[in-house]
Amino acid sequence: MPKKILFLVIIFSAVVIAIASVSIVKTRLSNEAPKEVELTNVKVGYLNLLSSALPLYLAQDEKYFEKRGVKAEGVELASANLAVEALTRGDIVAAPFISVFPYLSAEIVDPGKIKLFALSDFTEDNRFDALLIRPDSPIKSLQDLSGKKIAVFPGSTATAFIKTYLQTNKVDISKNEFVQLPPQSHLQALQSKSVDAAYSFEPTFTLATEEGGMKILDESIYAKLFNHTPIAAGMINTKFASENPVLAKKIIDAFNESYSSMRKKDGLARTVSQKYFKLTDKVTQNVGMAYMTGADSDLFNKFVDFVVSIGELKQKPDLSSIFYKP
Repeated sequence: MPKKILFLVIIFSAVVIAIASVSIVKTRLSNEAPKEVELTNVKVGYLNLLSSALPLYLAQDEKYFEKRGVKAEGVELASANLAVEALTRGDIVAAPFISVFPYLSAEIVDPGKIKLFALSDFTEDNRFDALLIRPDSPIKSLQDLSGKKIAVFPGSTATAFIKTYLQTNKVDISKNEFVQLPPQSHLQALQSKSVDAAYSFEPTFTLATEEGGMKILDESIYAKLFNHTPIAAGMINTKFASENPVLAKKIIDAFNESYSSMRKKDGLARTVSQKYFKLTDKVTQNVGMAYMTGADSDLFNKFVDFVVSIGELKQKPDLSSIFYKP
């Protein structure tokens, strides 16, 4: 065979072998399991309350974080005060539902450490709070609560609001006793007659009425005093959001999707509630959802003015730059 032809044969064979090798490699790669995308870990705070924890649980179950490349680690905190402190220090980067009162107090003495990205939206159409009495109670109206012992959620806020509501309805509260008790103790306190009434939040009062036989004397106190009550907020650490704008937006977008699902996918939200809080079917179907909405600065300004007027906040902090802006 002439050398030229032999050289061409060798070249052709090499090309065929190279093509075959590439094909084999591609086949092997296509058969391999896809590598898992590495997620960015963040710590998110919540309280062990349905209103505070549900947006996180729902987002985790439905993978609202994961699809954005984020893994949210839930950090349970004992109170809103501790949540605000953890946010201020940066121990957690965000929280989906925390009372605004410790935040507002912190803004007065050490402003700018936290930004708000969502507000609670309590209305009369979607109950969150109620005054409970025993089924055999002689109390028939708000006026009958004068001089009585009333269980309230720990902290000053619930007491301030229920006092204001009763006074607005011409109830003499000069001899009333407001007993701060953890939510799980409200039903027991009513049953044992250690209190005459209880001002309770969800899911406590639905548990008390559906399973404990208690009666609702009045409901939606927050909304009746201030409609669309922004008493809680989604919060994010300011420094974290400034240094990690893309990641901060992903976290907030995940929570916003969760808030939206709570409104638009009621069955899903209730299923998640039942899963994590071990609610019965009856309670699950009747419990009120704590909805969230966008950051409305005008509404929040009016609310803070109202809070100052009832003495729950001593002074109004500067609210000009408290909301998160991407």
